Amino acid sequence: MNIKLYEILLEQRAERDRFLVQTTVLRRVQSPLKKEGNLISVVTGPRRAGKSTYVFQALKGIPFYYCNFDDERLLAYPFDEIDKCLSSIYGHCDTWFIDEVQNVPDWPLIANRLQRRGEWLIITGSNSHLLSHELITHL
Repeated sequence: MNIKLYEILLEQRAERDRFLVQTTVLRRVQSPLKKEGNLISVVTGPRRAGKSTYVFQALKGIPFYYCNFDDERLLAYPFDEIDKCLSSIYGHCDTWFIDEVQNVPDWPLIANRLQRRGEWLIITGSNSHLLSHELITHL
């Protein structure tokens, strides 16, 4: 296992755990986040709008992997290594929160592979590529 990657993902776990215990303003949305069959949940919007906070609020009490690709250090590693490290850190989870997924090359392929494994994905993103009509085609 790559020790540097493991340390990065441990930092992100600490970030996740801080988010889960801090007091935040409850986000109100028209469609609450919930697992619906084999669908991938996508939360989009402008930067700093509260997408991540909303997902953390919705997942409170549910075991989930957290991976924030706004951290450029992760982009140096193949996704399979990230997957193995997350499993080692969190144990087995079937829910993934992938933050700022648009920063990952070929992210639709990764999302589809995880979905085929039966995992629930919640992804966030904020750029025009992720917000485009092509998103549905990719997923």
